[in-house]
Amino acid sequence: MNKVMFLLAALLSFGATGEASASPYKGYWYGAQSPQQLANIVEAALKRDPTGATMLSVAKCKKDGSCASATNYLESFKAHDPEANLKTVAEIPAYLRSLEKDCSVSGKFQMDRIVLANGKGRADVNGMSRALRKGECAWVNKRTGRVVLAPYCANPIGRPLVAPPCAYVDFEVRDPREANVHYAVYGPYDDVCFGYRSVAKTGEPDSAKALWLRPPIGCPLSPCDFSAVDRAVSLDRTRMGTIQVVPGHYQFRVSRKFAQNQANLLALCVEVRDGQARQSSFTNGVRPKDYRTVGGVSRARVHYVSFEKGTDQLFFWAATDEEAAQIKRGFR
Repeated sequence: MNKVMFLLAALLSFGATGEASASPYKGYWYGAQSPQQLANIVEAALKRDPTGATMLSVAKCKKDGSCASATNYLESFKAHDPEANLKTVAEIPAYLRSLEKDCSVSGKFQMDRIVLANGKGRADVNGMSRALRKGECAWVNKRTGRVVLAPYCANPIGRPLVAPPCAYVDFEVRDPREANVHYAVYGPYDDVCFGYRSVAKTGEPDSAKALWLRPPIGCPLSPCDFSAVDRAVSLDRTRMGTIQVVPGHYQFRVSRKFAQNQANLLALCVEVRDGQARQSSFTNGVRPKDYRTVGGVSRARVHYVSFEKGTDQLFFWAATDEEAAQIKRGFR
């Protein structure tokens, strides 16, 4: 929604008397001063209706267009903060109380809104967009790195429309036996760029229409063992997870700030399945010196070495061929 359309929607939502107009587009909850206060409001509504299907306040919806229910919030949080792993409306108050105010967040974001029909509100996920107002400090989930709520209307926040400068790490999968890719992030994690995608070729440029997926946290399919990398880099590992792959080209995306920080590292592990056996090979991480500026964009490539060259060794990824040889010697 462009600026003119957003302003028009805002005007249609409120009448001259301050009461919500007949426009079907509403906010989630106007006037909450903190995540804790919103948690109390949701908690009180759940005591009246444990299913969470009823609006938080029918009267306030009629008065100022605050028309969300707990189930609306649950749907939005599942869409925008999947790593939080919320399952039921009963978990929402505790989740809200865990959020923190972050005044460093700025820019324009996709946001959810409520579409009202026949007295019931539906979550319109990514149905609008706007920039955070001056002094509007977003409420964020520090554990997952997600920007969660816009305080003015307590509308859930989606992805930024103008992303901060990002950096890209290309890698590839050549053999069907490479079934999973494990990743590990080392050092401080607060990265709105973080994601992965399948691409047609190495170095494929990013775009506003590109579909970036949030890498899952945890390794439910098979163990992630980065103990060797832990010993090699002497950094704190802050998250890890697994993505399923097929032969092809892939990219990880991190913020340029992350890529340039000596305290940050992205390490990858490919899992090779040979019958019932599972083996893994590692990088020792993509570090600041491994990125190159190509066309004004920071990029790194994890080079591929495998037994395609006539050896019976495992598959190895590394930032350079020389490093690949070093890793190969270390992980035999």
